Amino acid sequence: MSVKRRKNRNGRVIGWQAVLKRTDPVTGKKVERVIGTYPTKREADAAEREAVRDFEQGRHIDPSTVTVAEWIKRWLATKESTVSKNTVLDYESAFRLHINPVLGDVRMQALTTTTVQDTYDAWSRKDENGNPKLHPRMVHRCHLVLNQACAMSVRMGIIHANPCADVELPRMERQEMRVWDAHEVRAFLEAADEHSYRIAWYLMVLEGLRRGEALGVRWRDYNRDAGVLHLVQSVTVDKESGATVVLPRTKTSAGSRTVRLTERTKAALETTARKGDLITCTDAGGPINPNNISRAFKMLVLRAGVQEIRVHDMRHTAASLLLRAGVGHKIVQERLGHASSQTTMDIYAHLIGDMQQSAAMAMDALLDEKKPRTDE
Repeated sequence: MSVKRRKNRNGRVIGWQAVLKRTDPVTGKKVERVIGTYPTKREADAAEREAVRDFEQGRHIDPSTVTVAEWIKRWLATKESTVSKNTVLDYESAFRLHINPVLGDVRMQALTTTTVQDTYDAWSRKDENGNPKLHPRMVHRCHLVLNQACAMSVRMGIIHANPCADVELPRMERQEMRVWDAHEVRAFLEAADEHSYRIAWYLMVLEGLRRGEALGVRWRDYNRDAGVLHLVQSVTVDKESGATVVLPRTKTSAGSRTVRLTERTKAALETTARKGDLITCTDAGGPINPNNISRAFKMLVLRAGVQEIRVHDMRHTAASLLLRAGVGHKIVQERLGHASSQTTMDIYAHLIGDMQQSAAMAMDALLDEKKPRTDE
């Protein structure tokens, strides 16, 4: 193994190249393979060490023969330490059910943009009933897996360019968003006020928390004096075992945030009995299965006599009420834990558009006002 400087024509170092040198066990000839080129020597050294380990443990990959299936399995192994177990299971499912049967045996170096595009087009082609073979959301998930795996193979020197970079994906229609007005929110909270999950309802519909976030809040996360809540974990259902588990982080890095609570939520917390570490929990103090929230929600909607919406629409309700009240989308982004304010604007574009119209009309009204007469 060796690490070589890569220089431009002016002699300036532009990168560091890790090279594997070995003897072919069949022919006995010495061969060289570039592992990859990296911006720093430290990264090149790390790639060199990893390649040595792979070679010594029989995991060495020949770039000329490695298949899509072999490479995606390698990529999946790298994701186990960076994403949740459920996310890895989603990736594995997309690979096993959809990518592998079609592209698994294709060599990475033979995978072309045309091949990938033809695959996506075949998945998106509609039958006589107008239904595609794969839902657009699943095509997008398969693309995420294949694209990221190919991007890693470019970095590792297996292929020269990512064949997924320029493909066209099927359009994904946003699920219809229905929200409550302030009257409906009050009616719902009145119906839910005696429910055992009361605080979770307040946190979702008034503070905009996700279902898992609301169930993961602990008493120690609530700063009573400051009136704020620190969100650091969430509750979910393990897709493999079906068990209710607490994750030590929220859905996104932006999701780990601090939310200043409304007076109504703080008042509700003051009258909530403490059963365990979690604010919303079972009688034994354990985490609530998120699916139970969905079932209880339907019952409370009927009791309150408000329009039927999804559990996640309570989060949209909180956002829409804030935006209509004139709260800036940057503040709404921070409260909801979106990765960027652009995400917030994309989700609520229709609402922001309505507000822009109202703002324009308000400006016209101000300018159309006649100057009041003053008596001399």
